Amino acid sequence: QVVEGFSPTDSGLAALPLMMGLIFSSIVSGFLVSRTGRYKWLLVGSIIVMGVGTLFMTQLTKDTPVPVVWFWMFLVGLGVGPTFSVFTIVIQNAVPFRQLGVATSNLTFFRQIGGTIALAFVGTIFGTSFQEQLGPQMVVAGVPPDAMGAFFGAVQAGLLDFNKLTGVGDMGAMIVAAVPALAPSIDAIVEGIHGAFSLATAQTFWLGVLGATAAAIAAVAIKEIPLRSSNEAVVPTRAAADSPAGASGKAEPVSASTA
Repeated sequence: QVVEGFSPTDSGLAALPLMMGLIFSSIVSGFLVSRTGRYKWLLVGSIIVMGVGTLFMTQLTKDTPVPVVWFWMFLVGLGVGPTFSVFTIVIQNAVPFRQLGVATSNLTFFRQIGGTIALAFVGTIFGTSFQEQLGPQMVVAGVPPDAMGAFFGAVQAGLLDFNKLTGVGDMGAMIVAAVPALAPSIDAIVEGIHGAFSLATAQTFWLGVLGATAAAIAAVAIKEIPLRSSNEAVVPTRAAADSPAGASGKAEPVSASTA
């Protein structure tokens, strides 16, 4: 939306390659695990694919063709998909039936904690990189020194809201409305802002590369437990509950399908 000028609807549609890769790999990985009963190296491989796709994202610039970005997004989706379905299978297969609910909710909890912490880091990385790259990218875009001085002077004086430089809409019109003297150089200024925005966004993906590397190492250390061949569980029956044995807390084993 900021650099390419996509509408909110079009930007949502532009994320389809990511979702296509995610859904496809999630379905295929679930099928493979159910057929083979093996999951460890599938997880390791998918995390590596995710890391490679994220590594490509670190090369993002304002001039990167959109189809190339879509390919990178598709790769990331391919890697992310199995982590949604297979990790749930791994967790539920590693605990007794009575702990399925707790184990599954813990999986969701730690995913949310990781996402929250990562989002805080991403915001800091983006903000810092954007400020560092803004000046150099304006120089690359050909903004005259006097126009750069007027631009940053307006930011420091509060005439131009720095936070709005990462917003959507007609950025050039917003800047000229705040500082009319910048009108002759506005195209180069906007190009420099787009360059800094793209490079700052690219820097945030290094956190994903780090996370994928750590996750791949952790996945290698996973002990692969054979999948259960039965869904039998021990549950109390009405007859057992009414009997003296049931009163003592004992229960009869019955299959989940019978229950």
